[in-house]
Amino acid sequence: MTQQTCKNCGHQTTHNYCAHCGQKTSLDTLSTVKLLKDLSDAVFQLNRGLFFTIKEMTLHPAASITQYLAGMRTRYSQPITYAFTLATLFFLMTKLMGSTTFIDQLFEGYTNAANDEQSGVSDSMQALIEWFSSNYAYTTLLLTPVYALSSYIAFANAKRRFLEHVVLNLYITGHQSLIYGASIFLALTGIRQDIVELMTLLFSMTYAIIVFTTFFKKKHVILMLLQALLTYALSIVFISLFMGFKIFLITVV
Repeated sequence: MTQQTCKNCGHQTTHNYCAHCGQKTSLDTLSTVKLLKDLSDAVFQLNRGLFFTIKEMTLHPAASITQYLAGMRTRYSQPITYAFTLATLFFLMTKLMGSTTFIDQLFEGYTNAANDEQSGVSDSMQALIEWFSSNYAYTTLLLTPVYALSSYIAFANAKRRFLEHVVLNLYITGHQSLIYGASIFLALTGIRQDIVELMTLLFSMTYAIIVFTTFFKKKHVILMLLQALLTYALSIVFISLFMGFKIFLITVV
């Protein structure tokens, strides 16, 4: 094969892909058709990428996350990309449909509790609340280490590294955004809003519990369920501490 120069890194190569940077040696001329094809390959293919990851996180979440952690990563969307993309799509849906996110509801509960305590909300805190509410996807990523710390403590006997818990919770959080998105359309059927919110909470919690219990694969099912519930309890505590919302626990309890 004729030796060529990689257009990305400048190294010489005789293969279809550069051994130094991995870029394809032969590149098509940039065009609208090429860009659309790249978009299709990156997002809409069912054997890899976003849609593949959505399918696998729906049907085989624990096995898929286990494969990713074991090094089989080419076919899956990266965990941060997965969580951020789906959280962004859900946020856009709420704006288009005039709905709210759980972040909005969380801060609304805090604000109401603060007003009930006659302490009010300071201007700086109000600005922080508005930033978190307006940047749902970033807030989701910022809270992921909190969720990871919760599962890391609750499932300490599994002896998984903290970063593995981060990956686990990124995929769970990302997929829960799909559940939240489905609840928006469920509300359009005429079902009462409080019932929709309760169903969404139960579905999202059930999904997370199923992933936790099947991912860690312990024989004691009851213990696994208790550990999964402990993860949620710790998340509430850590989020309260993280945000400095002492009144938040009162609104939850």
